Amino acid sequence: MATLSFKISDIKNMAEHARAAKEHRACLDQHFDENLWKEEFKKRKVSDDEVFSELNGSHLDGDKIPAGFWLVKDQGVYLMSNGLPVDKAPDGKGMNISHAKGLKPGVDVDWYDAARRALGGDDMVCFIPLEWYDLSVEKGKRTLSIRVNKNSMSLVL
Repeated sequence: MATLSFKISDIKNMAEHARAAKEHRACLDQHFDENLWKEEFKKRKVSDDEVFSELNGSHLDGDKIPAGFWLVKDQGVYLMSNGLPVDKAPDGKGMNISHAKGLKPGVDVDWYDAARRALGGDDMVCFIPLEWYDLSVEKGKRTLSIRVNKNSMSLVL
């Protein structure tokens, strides 16, 4: 089990971006969430294989994809807004992201091994609800802390 910590001050603008966005991107898990599907797709009673073949998002009802963050593991572990258009970094170069404490390449020496211990060896993207940020702020927390294990994620308050 590991706890990923993100400074509230570093992710505030991303939360505002996600909240203000008119459209949101779905991560892989959300493609399989029937609550986000268009009604006509639900009626087809499709298999997971069919959903996988529809990953262009044509089966999703864009109005149902909630605002939030993507928790990403690739070059380190970081949060980013799922809002569209993509949230640009303050310097205009690349995407606006915030790395978890101790998991930033080029800064943290052990980031690669620590990321593998926390989230496994594969790259991944998971949805984090905006409500977790809101609850952390309401409770006066300085960090959004997410407890992860190989089966689940939960907010730490």
